[in-house]
Amino acid sequence: MKTLRKLFIILSGVVCAAACNLDRIPVDRLTADSVFSDPQAYQTWVNECYTLFRGQSALQEDADDFIDCDPCDVVAGTRSPYTQKWDWSMLKHINYLLENISKCSDEEIAASCEAQGLFFRGLFYFEMARKFGNLPYITNTIGMQNKELMYANPIPQDYVIDAAILDMEAALDGLPAELSAAPTVVTQWVALGYIARAALYEGTLLKYQGEAKADYEEYLKTAEQACRRIMESGLFSVYRDKSWTDDNAYRNLFVMETMPSSEALLVQLFDTNTLPSGIQAAFTGLRTGATRRFINHYQLADGSSVSTRSGWRNANFFTEGEGRDPRLRQTILFPGCKEVSDNKEIRNQLQSLTGYEPIKYRRGPAGTAFNSCLPIMRYPEILLMYAEAKAELGTLTAEDVEATLNLIRARVGMPGVDMLKVNAAPDALMASYYPNVTGRNKGIILEIRRERTIELALEGLRLWDMLRWHEGAQLGNNSGAMQGIYLSSAGLVDMTGNGSPDFELYSGTPTQDLVPAYSLGEEVFLSNGSFGYVTPFAEEKLPEEPWDEDCDYLWPIPAGELAIPGSKLVQNYGYYY
Repeated sequence: MKTLRKLFIILSGVVCAAACNLDRIPVDRLTADSVFSDPQAYQTWVNECYTLFRGQSALQEDADDFIDCDPCDVVAGTRSPYTQKWDWSMLKHINYLLENISKCSDEEIAASCEAQGLFFRGLFYFEMARKFGNLPYITNTIGMQNKELMYANPIPQDYVIDAAILDMEAALDGLPAELSAAPTVVTQWVALGYIARAALYEGTLLKYQGEAKADYEEYLKTAEQACRRIMESGLFSVYRDKSWTDDNAYRNLFVMETMPSSEALLVQLFDTNTLPSGIQAAFTGLRTGATRRFINHYQLADGSSVSTRSGWRNANFFTEGEGRDPRLRQTILFPGCKEVSDNKEIRNQLQSLTGYEPIKYRRGPAGTAFNSCLPIMRYPEILLMYAEAKAELGTLTAEDVEATLNLIRARVGMPGVDMLKVNAAPDALMASYYPNVTGRNKGIILEIRRERTIELALEGLRLWDMLRWHEGAQLGNNSGAMQGIYLSSAGLVDMTGNGSPDFELYSGTPTQDLVPAYSLGEEVFLSNGSFGYVTPFAEEKLPEEPWDEDCDYLWPIPAGELAIPGSKLVQNYGYYY
């Protein structure tokens, strides 16, 4: 890529080092002989790198689609140099492995561990760069206790992304190509998927920053090529069991003990005995809820926008989910939804902040334990990255749409997207949600974003999508994003239309004790006082100032790191130290 020659020129003049206290055991007390006394110890060392995958914590990053009672620092506007921390310990762990891999007596283990180490170093730097921007770039453990040396030569964000992609590309030949029954290890295909994620992130970030750097296209081409290799392997598909129907195919995928390796490139497994899942408990405890903005992404069953339905803005909850993309009722708790474990109907009693309670990943009542898995990367994401990269490049074809978006939609029986039609008449509602999209491919880009929003909901990608699309201004109450279900009045509320109340919104004191009761104006807020949209955080926890387009796309550098003597780190614009 374009910056690599510059990158190596920069690094050739740098004494690479890293911060002190980066590991439980300082490097100067370790030797390869003491740590890697057995070839198998190299793989044990690598296994710790798998903690770089964020797992369940990624599901708790609020954006414009889901929020909880503890908003993440981006949405809450609480990022500060004085509270921000960063951690370089895993980089030290990886570099120590790579420095000593030549001492491994088993060539096969050495090749495998070196490839995994390179992949994880690329992953580490990709995730650090998208968060902090310009960074020190370190490839060894010389002088690891000397922060002054480490911070002497930070390099630009796009150079760091280039280096990350290079590492992951260098890892490919040493990673396995074959699939296993449970996709829990890094393969060539996982590495290609992350190359695509990194390249698509940087390519769209550059394009939508307004700078329109010419080389953004090179990143998009890299993403396209990586995805194409996965697609052309013939190993992957959009999975649907023969017994599934349009009304359960999507939900069933996320309550399996493990997804098939044809659908999932990588998953994290949870076992009731050794590693129980905390996903449902986290959703319940944090009162996680979808926003109305997210719900409005779902089309009607015939493929038309929800905005074409009469009265859609103020629809009753028990009719809102009817006649929609089947994935809506398989992602959010609507009337008629039943537990997978015992087939009992689940009542919506406003336990989520917005009234739109997630059921994706839910296998049974709260407190019950099941073997389950969390997808870290799925094949539909590969298809959508391929489509997006080509759409942004202007090379997407109708055949590409059939092989990507429409293949995903077919799993639940949704009609396909007609590229010519949507470009001729882009969905006005989607255009209002993503105002930065322009050009002759506006319609299909909006449809790709719709599909990512729906298909990949609650998979840890949404916040980063909004940042790379330069749509940060849509994150927060100042844009009207943080609203939930519509209630025509307070009092006893029937969520199913069966004539029986499910909860009460009261002023003063509750009128009954049979269903949950919430104080109006204290526990629950409605947008118009006594009626309207449920509006969490009407009086707290969200920033008073609107999103700052000049600085809010990066996190602040920790203040303490800027004070290191000799440090050439520069605080990201807009944060004060």
